[in-house]
Amino acid sequence: MPNWAYNNNLFYSKNKDIICDLHDKLNRWSNMPKDKLSSNNWNGCSKWLGNILIQAELNEEKVIDGYYGKCRGEISEITSVSSSIIDGIEYYYFAVDTETAWCQMSKMWVSLFEHLYGNKANEIKYSWLSEEEGSTLYERHDPNKMFRLLGYSGNEKYLMESYISKNSKYANRIPYSSKMLIEEEAFRIISTFLNKKIDKTNLDDSVDEINELLYSENEDAYLHIRKFEDVELLID
Repeated sequence: MPNWAYNNNLFYSKNKDIICDLHDKLNRWSNMPKDKLSSNNWNGCSKWLGNILIQAELNEEKVIDGYYGKCRGEISEITSVSSSIIDGIEYYYFAVDTETAWCQMSKMWVSLFEHLYGNKANEIKYSWLSEEEGSTLYERHDPNKMFRLLGYSGNEKYLMESYISKNSKYANRIPYSSKMLIEEEAFRIISTFLNKKIDKTNLDDSVDEINELLYSENEDAYLHIRKFEDVELLID
């Protein structure tokens, strides 16, 4: 049984037509009726990543064998196409959330772009965030800081996750929902909670200290702060 990685994939381009075409195809292929799917489809699901490659008419045996990249996972959500101006340039974009076994699976997306669009494939740019809850996998590929298109500043380094009762005496010290943080904000939240100076050298120990306090009040309560590692595009 794998650990599941949760991935936020951002596809963007200055070419509106190519982004809209990709968006249309992914929407159609991930919502096909079961009787139209290959018998090889994982769990008989149109949202299986391998189905996307099969519907794009890549060789089915090679898809199953992982020739075009690992496909063990599925699409959770596809956002609508939007446009924004970044650094004076208009970009068209949408996001695809996926759940995949163990890790982010980039090669299958790159294979798809190259197959569908040939020498225009490089007009589609690709950034992603990947997290595997409860493990050390917190990775980001976003060399141009284009997650700004989704409302990030581009400088966030940490993910804060927590569970705490609203009746807890610590409730006003920690955000309730998952939140991406810049380094200074992460240090400030921990510093305010413990009333002491926080930096890289004592961050982990200080988070452990907070968790001891939370656990003493409620055994289900926790605070996690994970640092994202910036990585190259993974072509597995």
